[in-house]
Amino acid sequence: MCCPGRNSTCVVQEYSNAVSDEVKEEKCYCDENCLTLRDCCKDYDRACRAKDCVVSEWTKWKKCNTRCGIGTMSRKRSIIDEPSNGGSKCRRLHQKRGCIGFHCGDDDKKAALNEMALLLPETYSKARRYNPEKDIRKNLRDKYHKKMLYKRKRYCIQFKIVKTHKFCNSSNTSWTRALAIQGSTVCAECEPYTMAAMNGARCKGDGVAGVETRWKATNVPFCHGRWIQQDVVEKCSCKRKMKDVARYTFV
Repeated sequence: MCCPGRNSTCVVQEYSNAVSDEVKEEKCYCDENCLTLRDCCKDYDRACRAKDCVVSEWTKWKKCNTRCGIGTMSRKRSIIDEPSNGGSKCRRLHQKRGCIGFHCGDDDKKAALNEMALLLPETYSKARRYNPEKDIRKNLRDKYHKKMLYKRKRYCIQFKIVKTHKFCNSSNTSWTRALAIQGSTVCAECEPYTMAAMNGARCKGDGVAGVETRWKATNVPFCHGRWIQQDVVEKCSCKRKMKDVARYTFV
């Protein structure tokens, strides 16, 4: 019989073995307060003292469960001693966190051929940069992306315009005029904030080398066309790498 807290009814009657005309009756207690009053029964430590759960160290993280795009990785630990007598329960034994596979194959290239790049002028990329630890969107980041592993830095791509629309040369939107020139070279920058994890940590519509894919100027009606990916540069800024061409950012 073990009792939590202070409980005077949690008592055990003991009788002395001394040879006497009178039987000597003694009392000991099995409540938690007996540790303070020092009147615990002899077997209290063995029978009643709370024992917390004891667990092993975490195993190493397993590899990402997908070769391309968003996935998960996990680790686990095991129970060494079960809790008893009101001891702390075992903490969780399994953990998961997000990861990204960068080994994208032919199927992913086929998907990229059907995508359309949405573009804005490069100046908009500066407005999107923020400190994720201080920004008001930190709560969303912590809830949905805190354990996501974005290893890829921003990169830039050189494209050649092969097909365009006359509305790109509108006098109201000067930033699209370079897109209106067939045969011109442009640079599009992909930042981590716009990478699509399910596509292998890349920007949607970033194209396939040597193949025509589609693009569209955001919020400019009928300004769209086709381009060919000519070069991809990792850890790159269009402003620094390609100063002499029109520069854009993916949405």
